[in-house]
Amino acid sequence: MKCGCELTARVNWCCAMSLLVSIMLLMATPVLAAPDTPAVITVRDTVMAQDVEAIGFNVSSVTGGTNLLTNNFIRGSGMEPAVMRYLVRVERAGAGWIEWDASLGGVHMWDQVATSFGDGASVRLYRIVDSNNQPLSYNGHSDLHDPTGAHHVIFLGETTVPAGGWVSEGSAAGSVNRVRLSNSAIQLAYGDHAIITVTKKRLLPSEVNSRLHEWFDDNVSLLGNVGWTDLDMALVSHNGTLPSSFTEPGDTCLQVKVPRDGARIGQYIFHGYDDGEGQFYSQLKPGATYRAEVWLRQENIPNGQVRFLATGPYASLTQSTPWTVTGTWKKFTYNFTGPAYPNPADRHAALGIEVPSGSGTVWIDNFMVYRYDADHNYKPFTPKKETFTELMGSMPASGPKPAVRFYTTTYAGHSPMKRLLSNYASSRIDYIYNINPASGQFVTVPHALNWSLATGSSAQDRVVPYIVLSEEYTEVEWAQVVEYLGVPYDPASDSPASKPWAYLRYQQRGVGTPWTDEFREIVLELGNETWHQGVGGYGWDGFGRPGYVHLGGTEYGLFANYYFTQGVTGKSWWTTYNLAQKIRFCLNANYDGSETAYGEMAAQHAPSVTSYLGHANYVGPKWETGDRPFEVFDDHGVQEMLVGGYLTMFPLMEQVAETRDLLKARGAANYELVAYEGGPSGYYVPGTESDEYKVLISERYGKSLANAVSALDTWLYSSLKGFTHQEYYSFYSGNGWTSHTMPRAGGFRRHTGWLALMMRNLYASGREMLETSFQSVPTYRREGQDVPLMSAYTIRDNQKYSVFVLSRKLDGEHDNVDFGDGVTPVTIRLPFNSCTSVKRYALTAPDGSPADPRDTNTEAAKVAIRAVSLNPSVIAQGVLTINEESGGVAGGMPGGTAYLYVFENTKSGNFPIAPIQLLLLGN
Repeated sequence: MKCGCELTARVNWCCAMSLLVSIMLLMATPVLAAPDTPAVITVRDTVMAQDVEAIGFNVSSVTGGTNLLTNNFIRGSGMEPAVMRYLVRVERAGAGWIEWDASLGGVHMWDQVATSFGDGASVRLYRIVDSNNQPLSYNGHSDLHDPTGAHHVIFLGETTVPAGGWVSEGSAAGSVNRVRLSNSAIQLAYGDHAIITVTKKRLLPSEVNSRLHEWFDDNVSLLGNVGWTDLDMALVSHNGTLPSSFTEPGDTCLQVKVPRDGARIGQYIFHGYDDGEGQFYSQLKPGATYRAEVWLRQENIPNGQVRFLATGPYASLTQSTPWTVTGTWKKFTYNFTGPAYPNPADRHAALGIEVPSGSGTVWIDNFMVYRYDADHNYKPFTPKKETFTELMGSMPASGPKPAVRFYTTTYAGHSPMKRLLSNYASSRIDYIYNINPASGQFVTVPHALNWSLATGSSAQDRVVPYIVLSEEYTEVEWAQVVEYLGVPYDPASDSPASKPWAYLRYQQRGVGTPWTDEFREIVLELGNETWHQGVGGYGWDGFGRPGYVHLGGTEYGLFANYYFTQGVTGKSWWTTYNLAQKIRFCLNANYDGSETAYGEMAAQHAPSVTSYLGHANYVGPKWETGDRPFEVFDDHGVQEMLVGGYLTMFPLMEQVAETRDLLKARGAANYELVAYEGGPSGYYVPGTESDEYKVLISERYGKSLANAVSALDTWLYSSLKGFTHQEYYSFYSGNGWTSHTMPRAGGFRRHTGWLALMMRNLYASGREMLETSFQSVPTYRREGQDVPLMSAYTIRDNQKYSVFVLSRKLDGEHDNVDFGDGVTPVTIRLPFNSCTSVKRYALTAPDGSPADPRDTNTEAAKVAIRAVSLNPSVIAQGVLTINEESGGVAGGMPGGTAYLYVFENTKSGNFPIAPIQLLLLGN
């Protein structure tokens, strides 16, 4: 029998040897084995990535029929002229004329416009030249996709289209289609670029191809006719004297010639919630106070009676006592309360203006309907409470917030910069319905900035505004927007003439502080996915050869370099106010990260101005790469979703990071990576699949918990590879690439991908990612490749460690493998021995039990974020084993979900035992 001290020494020696053997095993190469192999994970204090950002999002108007981002329901409120820009490549030219075919369907635009359509348009002309300022050959004028020798861009000049200069006879053989230019001295060549800007107050039948006359509307339809009487509506200049209180009249107002029986005009923007159009429109909030506000003037209207109008299920909201409008411009208001939600069977509801009776003329401008309460500062264009609250609840509570990308809200339109920097964007041209509210630019630049300003109290804790502007904006306009953003204005020493765009901001804000002082940085992106160039047959969005997707990176980069160096960085205020530190220019890339790929090539041709290069990091089938959505919902498809990020996005992230480092080392470019879009995918492009069942299948895959796990996997891996801003696509409601179900009557349930974003943003603070490796990992054999069925990541915030453990394993028998119940034994070895608190967050069922990876929140809340507070002793001696005592299940971690363990105040020592506690964190 041995004495006590000998026994104690023996036990300590055995423990030490066992620990040594364990460490040696942990440092060995990970063992790739069967699906039931336990996972062994080691976290070390080695920093693998710094300045890690939370996950941001693209933010749009939330619903299609109404804008629930900023506080105003009426589209095109400012009644401004319609503006459309066309970026074309010259294919034939002569003295004072140009022609094109491959872009925009030629001068006739696929037989939509007629002669005189573009008369009066402005035209800016550019050329890509070689190092000797000579035009490129383009393979003997036969191939626009051959920019051999391309060196830089030069501006050729600006001119207009004279009366009768837009000749459009259509696509029939022998037709003439040509645009004449007022300045015939500008010498043009094959491959030159033209930006043509057409501005219309009203589209005439003679300007539209005769084949469309059957459906053509003679009248401006900013406010459509919701009655039975034909109306004459047009945009005109303001007549009469404008009072000083009319601060933003813009260029035009809407003139309505009222017949004897009166007029009813408005916009259909609401609908009873259902599975059809109720997935597009929304509803008023019952009990909320709203205000209709409008500037009016009239002539010959009996008693001057004009009133606010509502139709359909909201007809009771129509103003009972009309306003008395005179011949002098005046602002009128009317307050009302949102009624009960409409019945799902109810049809469309319009809001608008009514002249009850009598012929005459009424002029309308700046017509808005908005929430009128303290939550919205009793003003239009403020952040919309419901959506703003939801977004704020998805961002870190303290410290840096993520970038918010304003797409399509500031991008999809062609407003001149003076309009885009105001409260009222331009209208758009519709070849059938005349002048319509803009299909994009529901949010102007000041709206986006004021929205972003409300997200925090200082530059360090607000979101980063990420603003996307059309590729048709020129170097002149880029200079205007940058001056507006970054140049201070002091009324004591500056003048409207010396700093016109800074002065505009000063007028709006009442202070001379530039917007750049309010944020960590502001990102400006030149166009969106300019590599599309013709997809779908509706024009093209880049500078390369029309119709050739993923090509034209050289041209894109050269134009970016010209626009930003010529228009912006060459200005004295750029260096005076050190704007390079606050305004970052971004170019867009695609699903290729090689040094000759579209975006990487563009960055090399704009090396001094490309701060960011944006790739997408979607998971699931992607239509851009030719993937077909799954047509049958089964376990094979769900397993493919779980490993989709690893199989398709991880290799791309590695490639783009390697190319970034290579180009920087070579001195060819120096940029950081962003993911301009990303998250769950796997959907059909709207209109490409007529089988409703297949569309529903793709919805189920795209919004499954499995796809959310894969999206989170990809976001974290992208951060590890040096991606800074990453943008979920998108904060939007309804079907497809959306974050939520419809708001209000339809609920506002978070889809699983949004829950994954929330779990990352809310509970894993810190900006350092640590080395997190597997010494043993379950795998399965897929097409000859051993695919790991688990991943792990660690984010550190001083003495707080956040460890993500993600299971890519789906239970059951599928893919020629028996995955059993999907549970994996997991051991995590940590770089600390103890802590004061441990919480486990997870994507689970609402009651905290394991969620099915096949589930979605589309019809009901089946997946939620749930947490348990754990006894800190679960990490005794620096090892955490996932089991029932540590927030797991019997045997380890359930399959197809994500866990996040957060350890606070990590250090040596023992602490009091705390009971396990379930925390309900929302659906």
